[in-house]
Parts: sequence; C-alpha cells; structure tokens
Amino acid sequence: LAAPPVEVPFIPSARRVLNNRPYCTYLLMKVPLTCFSLIPSNLAAYFVKHNMALESWLPLYNIVLLFALAGGLVATPLLVAAARRYGKREVLTRVLVFEGVFYVLAGLVPGSIFAASPMLLLPIGACIGVGQVIAFVLPDAMLADIIDYAELHSGSRDEGMYTVVETNLQQFVEIAGGVVPLIVLSAGGYQALGGCKCGCGVSCEAAIGEPYSRWHCPGSVGYSCTGAIGETLFFEPEPEVPPCAAQSDSVQHIISFLFLVLPGVLALLAAWPASRMPITSARHAKMVEII
Repeated sequence: LAAPPVEVPFIPSARRVLNNRPYCTYLLMKVPLTCFSLIPSNLAAYFVKHNMALESWLPLYNIVLLFALAGGLVATPLLVAAARRYGKREVLTRVLVFEGVFYVLAGLVPGSIFAASPMLLLPIGACIGVGQVIAFVLPDAMLADIIDYAELHSGSRDEGMYTVVETNLQQFVEIAGGVVPLIVLSAGGYQALGGCKCGCGVSCEAAIGEPYSRWHCPGSVGYSCTGAIGETLFFEPEPEVPPCAAQSDSVQHIISFLFLVLPGVLALLAAWPASRMPITSARHAKMVEII
C-alpha cells in the first residue's frame, strides 16, 4: 500500500514555492501583465472625453468597450488553438510584443487625429479585449504546468500555495494599477469635467437645478433651450472644445501616456520573462509521463 502523503508545514512549503525558478519567472511576468491588461480599460473614458475633446463621449466609449468585448471573445479560441499548435510560451510572447509595439505607436498619435477619425479608436478597443483575455488564458495554463513541474521535484501537489501566492500578488498589483494612474492624473493638474459643475454627460438640471444649461463652468455657461448635448447655444457660438471636456496639454499628454504608452511598455516588459519560461510543450509532456 502507498504511504499516506506527508503534510508539509507552511514555512517550508512557502520556501519551496519561492525556490521554484519557473514560478519566479512566472511571477515576474504576471506583475506587468496584470497592469497591462487593467490600465487601458480604466483610462479609455478619460482619453475619449478629454484627448478627443468630446462633449457626447459616452456613445463612442461604449463602442470601444463593445469592440473590447468582441476582441476578447474572438481571441480566446484563437489563442487556445495557437497555443496547442505552437506552444504557450511562443504565442504569449509574440502577442505581447505585438500589442506592446502597437500601443506605443498609437500613443504617439495626437488626440485630435482620433477626434477627426474616431474609427481609429476601434482597433485599440479590440486590443484592449485581447489584452484582458491574454492575461488569464495562457498564464493560467502555464501555472498548471509549473505545478506539475513542482510535483515532479517534490512528489506532492501544492496547487493551493501556488494559487494563493499568485492571487495575493495579483490583487496588490490590481490595486496599484487602478489607483496609481488616477493619482498621477490628479498630481498633473487633472480636474473632473474641466473644473465645471456639470456638462459632458452630467445633467445640469440634476447637479445644480439648471435644465437650460449644457454646461456650467467658470467663465462659461452654455445656455440652451433644454440643456441637451449638441443643442444650439443662445448667447455664444459653439466652441471648438466644450469647456467641460477641456484639459491642459500636459494633462492630455499624461492621459495619452497612461492609456497607451505605459501599457505598451508593460506588455514589452512582460514579454521578456514570458520568453524565458523553461517549460515547453515537449518538456511538459515528458514531465507528465514521468509523474
């Protein structure tokens, strides 16, 4: 009869997990990969509203999210099929390099060009969906391979410890990825609604009891008949940029950097440890056979 498994105490078990070289490489990949998948979706609304200077920004933002959803749904089966044929490491590395270069190049395009041709934003929406999918589909499969590798060395499966360490690290990274960009924006001079009390989707009737205003900003009140977006103004010509969507050039540069350039750099940073993952499909098949 086989001997019952020996329960390993917490400290030795944790040390054994952190001494696993493939797992440490995986964690080095997971940190930038998580931020890469999280930041663009959080900053998309700011880019559409302020860099493209749109008063009616919500419809375009919803279309971007729709393309992100479609991109994720289409990418999932394609990534799985490609990983089975070419290997998880190879597919993840190539996709991260492609998205990283694409984001960095897109970040060099001025927001005015996106405002003149809003359709240019749709491929970015699709890439947002692919980035969110790729942060889970292939890395989770890699983690399963790493757990098999650990079992080959120790004789026991420690799924719980490996999953707990990764999950806690990912939660800390998600907090930082969601909060730090907003702190940077605030430090750079960002003001919600450009310092206005209402407008750009925030009803002036609900906010300050003015149903006849499109926006109410310092030095500018957009009086109209019903306050509807795009309605003809009474006492002034239509401004080129609605005050509630206006931000300084420095703030727009920060938004563009956080929305596009930073995720691109993070994708390239994640691609390096992804390319260094030592467990290939052939090696994993051999490990499973030995186990």
